[in-house]
Amino acid sequence: MPFFDYENAFQVKTDLWYIANVAHGLMDLFYGISEKFKGLKFSHDFLPRIRKLKIDNNSLKQEMTSHPTYKKHKIDITPPNTG
Repeated sequence: MPFFDYENAFQVKTDLWYIANVAHGLMDLFYGISEKFKGLKFSHDFLPRIRKLKIDNNSLKQEMTSHPTYKKHKIDITPPNTG
């Protein structure tokens, strides 16, 4: 019996994916800013590496959104068609 909460593997995985997604967005933001202001220096292979990470991120996103737990709690926020 766990001392604290039961560990939910899906929740842990989605939390880690969320953190990685935010980090990816920040890296992309800093790279874009550095292109204009030249304040940061990135490695010569930064773009190919971040593009690969984006592909991996999209793959993980697809895995998360196709999980039954996600589908069970998904809320449709599209506005109704008013004709």
